[in-house]
Amino acid sequence: MRHRERTRIGRWRGLLAAPLLLLIACGTLAVTEVAKPAFPSKPIPARLGVHVTGEALKKAFADPDRRKLGLAPGQYFTDVILLPPETRYVAPQDILDQFGVDLILQLQLIDTKSSGDMNAIFIAAIPLTFGEPLAPIMSYEITVTVEANLRDARTGRLLWAKTEPTKATDHFSPIGPEEKMAELAQRGLYNAVVKVFETVKQELAAYQPGAIPKLAAKAGGGAALTQVEKELKALEEQERQVEEQKKEQRKLAAVQQQIEEKKKRIAEEKQKLEKAAQPIAPQANRYAIVVGIEQYRERIPKAEFAVQDAKDMAQFLTRQGGYREENIIVRLNEQATKSDMEKYFEAWLKNNVDANSSLFIYFSGHGAPKADTGEAYIVPYDGDPAFIEQTGYPLKRLYQTLEKLPTKHIVVMLDSCFSGAGGRSVLAKGAKPMVLTVEGMAGSSKAVVLAATSGSNLSLADQETGHGLFTYYALQGMGGEADANGDGTIDVQELFEYLKPQVQRVARRTYNTEQVPQLIIPPALSAQPPVTLIQRK
Repeated sequence: MRHRERTRIGRWRGLLAAPLLLLIACGTLAVTEVAKPAFPSKPIPARLGVHVTGEALKKAFADPDRRKLGLAPGQYFTDVILLPPETRYVAPQDILDQFGVDLILQLQLIDTKSSGDMNAIFIAAIPLTFGEPLAPIMSYEITVTVEANLRDARTGRLLWAKTEPTKATDHFSPIGPEEKMAELAQRGLYNAVVKVFETVKQELAAYQPGAIPKLAAKAGGGAALTQVEKELKALEEQERQVEEQKKEQRKLAAVQQQIEEKKKRIAEEKQKLEKAAQPIAPQANRYAIVVGIEQYRERIPKAEFAVQDAKDMAQFLTRQGGYREENIIVRLNEQATKSDMEKYFEAWLKNNVDANSSLFIYFSGHGAPKADTGEAYIVPYDGDPAFIEQTGYPLKRLYQTLEKLPTKHIVVMLDSCFSGAGGRSVLAKGAKPMVLTVEGMAGSSKAVVLAATSGSNLSLADQETGHGLFTYYALQGMGGEADANGDGTIDVQELFEYLKPQVQRVARRTYNTEQVPQLIIPPALSAQPPVTLIQRK
């Protein structure tokens, strides 16, 4: 009887013991809860920029409750800014300029380990009245390892670097612990970040924004210093590589820009060439006389490239100027004697040109002044500067001949000079060069005159292009370069405005002299539209 009573009492004791042990376990759980970190009463007077690596860290820093990590303004720092991932390898000075931070902290989640201990707190399976055993309570531990390094944003100097594990523990049933384990892992991660902030607080002694940060003094630590220096070198090498990549990218961008500019220029030039290459239908009422004298019968210096000038001018007129080949007279060297000039200037033109005609006269060769009067002469192949009045062809006579023609559309182009100072100009032996102007030599009320130069300036032969400097740019301009408004029409004014600065520039830069082309428009034509040279539309 007593045995039965003892058995019943034992059973009730068991039933009473289970809740008691549960209460004890719950008491233990409350005691071992991880304490929240105590934030410093006075924050570090600095703006901190943070780079984070690892999805768990990124998720933690995305938590709207920034106080959990000490990220709220006025907790550990004056302010904390999460830096964009693409700035991780940007130079600290650039980050300072863009975000205004004083310090840059790099955080990387290295490892997360979890473990459970059945012996820490264990409640044995006790048979209850209903035959159900009690579940055991286990102790769980999370170890989070975070790597951190701190730099001064102004100098890029590495101030502190450390890799340290941080633990968090809790106790709960192993049955369905997934949510509690996730909470414990998050708490361990938060504790690790806060521990980094606490360490930074301790490491920075009397920090002042703008000043060089001083690290707190430590005894020993030689191995740690070596590791930090090694990490510093590695980071500096990474920074150097990034800077090199940025330089190469800038070079690439510059080259790509140059390529695009060249492509654009090529397209523009092709368009000009296509427009210039369009043949102009020859017109029966266009006439031209082209004269080029390079070699002279008398002992006169060569007028270099004069023959090539005349050949290219005649070819241009037939291919792009709208002149019929049979309407162009070309006289070169020994074909351009004084009698040839008289024949073509005075007889051929009179027999062919009518009121509806247009006339183009081109001369490339020597000019000369008469020593006593200064009158300007074209020097024919058989001309002699010592007897220029008897052997030369006066410009005045040319203009008087043109004046008698019925046409009102006459252009004279002279790649010559008449001062006797050299270049494409000669002078009788012993005579002094003169200052002549084309204005003083132009006596026609019909002819528009484009002259290579005036005064005492020279008419130069350009060695680089193999042409007279004036003729080269005249050909370029009529070929399309002078068509400033792109309407397909080039008049004498457009041509002059194009070639004058070009000739002056090359004369000064290459030959250290002055050559100033001249455009002479008779008063009777000044109120009329400029004379058209080329019309492609």
